Formats: sequence, structure tokens, C-alpha cells
Amino acid sequence: MPSDKSAKILIPESMLRRSTRRGFIGALTAGGVGAALLSACGGDTINVYNQMGPNGSGVVDRRLNLYSWADYDDPEELASWGDVNLTVYNSNEDLLAKLTAVKGESGFDVVVPSGAYIPELARRGLIEQLDLTRIKNFNQLDETVIDQPWDRKNTYSVCKAWGTIGWLYDTSVITKPITTWAEFMAAAQNEASGRTCIIDTGVQIAALYFWANNKNWNTDDQGELDKMSDFMLNTFSKHLSAVDSLPYNTIIDSQYALMQGYNGALRTTLSTMKDAGIDISKWKWGVGAPVTERYMDNWCIVKDARHIDAAYDFINFMLNPVNAAREAMYIGSNTGTSSLSEMLPPDTQFKEMLLFTKAEMSRMETWKYNKAVPFLDDFRAKLVEKVNGGNRIKG
Repeated sequence: MPSDKSAKILIPESMLRRSTRRGFIGALTAGGVGAALLSACGGDTINVYNQMGPNGSGVVDRRLNLYSWADYDDPEELASWGDVNLTVYNSNEDLLAKLTAVKGESGFDVVVPSGAYIPELARRGLIEQLDLTRIKNFNQLDETVIDQPWDRKNTYSVCKAWGTIGWLYDTSVITKPITTWAEFMAAAQNEASGRTCIIDTGVQIAALYFWANNKNWNTDDQGELDKMSDFMLNTFSKHLSAVDSLPYNTIIDSQYALMQGYNGALRTTLSTMKDAGIDISKWKWGVGAPVTERYMDNWCIVKDARHIDAAYDFINFMLNPVNAAREAMYIGSNTGTSSLSEMLPPDTQFKEMLLFTKAEMSRMETWKYNKAVPFLDDFRAKLVEKVNGGNRIKG
């Protein structure tokens, strides 16, 4: 094990974070997750996580090259595992293109694709089939996050985090409650015109249009895609102030009144505003309706990874219930362990944006990778150019 534990993060300067997320992880000190676990076990220390060697025993050299999303891992938790080199990508399309271009020579050990992309990564031979016997904490995962349609029997992947897409709006600006995506679109073009921010990914931008119009958001019909693109580029774009998946980085200097976003990112946005002394009582969160996405990001091991023993050890470590709860607090999304709700501190902020009701989950669907991806990525670039002036806001 390295004596100098560190998490080396390679992020472009334009993507550096303003938010430290202290509002979330502060509860994980005294009286937080650790204390909750000890209380549940009668005060006795338990050891759910055990370091696993090549044959299930022994010591692993904890060095790893991780290719993941920006601000999606607690740096302190990475450092507590070992020596992690973290390189950041902007989208699943970027990940797919990178691994395809340098097949077998990327140098990465672990990647974090969204579920819909795993069949394509597997088809191209870019990720390893997993030996789940080497991930002892796999049994800590909730049954709702295993054996997904896009990866039966978790052949290639293990849940890192899952969540959904919804809205956050300022009720002092938008006085009529938003209960559907159609109402979101209407507000964006009226009260919140020029003060609306939407997600910076082609699939989810298109989904906003399709959800609002009660159309199939998994379509690859070119006629439907052209109608969506025309409206979003030539009509809806005039009302947008930003295309940004991580609005917490710009919220303090912006005048957003309405945001489409991932639950974790919007949860962090609320925390950022609260930490800055902004009154958040007028802001309201809602899970998308009548349909919205349930996304799941996953740990996968890159084909022919150089540090494969460390990769298994790292994934096992992240599934430790204590570590998974800490990670959930940092990223603001559910990390999939069955004990998460019990592990969170009682005073966890915005818990309704982390744990969902059955009614909310009934509205969530999984996007399916299809031939529309290149079109949607090109469409996204055009919209970013139009709204952000070509600058993809990420930090």
C-alpha cells in the first residue's frame, strides 16, 4: 500500500469546481455516517470491506487510473483508498470515442459509463467481463440496481450511482406550480425566459422536448429528430441563459429562475446557494413528469487493465456501506447500497432529492442507446454554440 496516499485529478482549467460540497460531507464527521453505523451494530466495529488480492487474499498495490465524470468522486475518499489518477471526460460519447480510438492502450483501469452505453462498450470489446466473486461487497447493493436490462447478471458493470432528472425553480418568479415537463417548457418561454438553464447532453436536451410533447424519447426516427432540433435550436434556445449540467458552479453569479437537471447536481445547487447565504425557501424541486429518466452510472473495468487487482479492490472498497454513504453525500445521488437510507445522518439535507418514493420511481424510464446518438451529439454542439457562445459550461 502506498505510504503517500493521494488522488491525482487531471481536470482542464475550465472545469475546476467552485463548490467544495462541504455542505454535504460535513455531516460525515462526528455524529455522521460512522456513528450511525456503530449505533446500528450496538457499538461494535464491523469490517464489511476486506482488501482482496489476486486470488481473494493478500495485499493489493493500491494504484489506479480512473476515467470518470467531473466532480463525481469525493477526493478524500479516493485518497483514503490509495493512489488514484483521475482523468475527466464530459460525456458518454467522449468516453466511447476515446476508448475506441486507443483500444487496449488507454492506460485507464476503471471507467464510469452510464448503463445504456455498456452494451456498446462490450460489443466493441472495450470492457472486461467481471468476476463478481472478487467484489465481496456486491451483496451490499439493493436488488433494484442489479441485473439491469442493459447488463444482465452484472456481466460487465456494478452500480456506482443512480438518479433521475427533474426541475428546480424560483417560486417568486414562477408562481404557478410546475408539475409536468410541458409546464416547464411553458414557464421557460414566459416568466423564466432568459433565466432558464438546461442539461448539457444531447439525449437529455432532446428528451425535454419529447417528454413535454408526450412523444417517444427513445426514438431514432429522423423526421421526429428534425422537428425536435428545429424547435429547440430556433425557438426554445432564445429563452435559455445556459446549457449546463452542473449549475452549482455558476448559480451564484447567475440569475437562473428555472433549471432542468440531474437530482444530484440540483441538490448541490441548493446547498451552494444555502452556503452562500441565499434564501432557498422560495426554491422548489420536482421529479420530472409524466415521464423522466432513471439513469445509472456504473463501475466498469477497462479491457486488459494494467492494475486489474487494484480495480477489483477499488470497486469493492466503494461498495462498503460507509464509503457508499459518504459518496452519496458528496455527489448528491443514490449509490445503490441497500442500507443507504439507514446510513445517512438524520439531518441530511434535501433527502427527498436522494431517496425517491414509489410514485416518483414509477415515472422513471431508462434511455436505450440507438443510432440517433451521433445526430444528438451534433445537435447538442449547435445548441451550446448558440446559447453559450461555444463555451461548454462545466466549471
